[in-house]
Amino acid sequence: MFKVPPEHFDRVMAQLATLGRVLHSSVTTDDATNRVVDLDARLAAARTGADRLRELLAKSGNVTDLLQVEQALSQREADVESLAGQAAALCAQVDLATVSLDLSSAPAPGRGAAPSHDIPGFVAGLRTGAAAFANTAQVVATGLGFALPFLAVALLAGVPVWRISRRRRRHAAIPAAE
Repeated sequence: MFKVPPEHFDRVMAQLATLGRVLHSSVTTDDATNRVVDLDARLAAARTGADRLRELLAKSGNVTDLLQVEQALSQREADVESLAGQAAALCAQVDLATVSLDLSSAPAPGRGAAPSHDIPGFVAGLRTGAAAFANTAQVVATGLGFALPFLAVALLAGVPVWRISRRRRRHAAIPAAE
């Protein structure tokens, strides 16, 4: 989903159609005029009310009146901020068109590619078999190359251990024979 300025909407939709076959397209509009007018009126009234409360705040004499006016003013200013935010969000929706797009590299169900009727011959089978043999040989060589350093370390550590254990078995076998 992405946003597009209305003046570029048709051009963007035409460019998107070049990406592949369009299976479904739907364009809807939402007339937000009434909501914009309503928000503008409410915002103007809230600002006027806030201005009146600021005047009262300047004229309030005692602490109780001052606190009540300040509380009412802060509520009115919060209303102004909320309405201004709603108006900005609505204008952003009106200023840009929303495009939702689903792309797929696979063909749509039931619309797959036609099956291939090419039947491979002897030579094609021979090439495939030779390629498989070469790939298998390469995998075996790679595995041997990977294991070789480990085998060398095991051999260096294993030969002395094997010799020592062989000598111990010989020495253990000689007294038993006597």
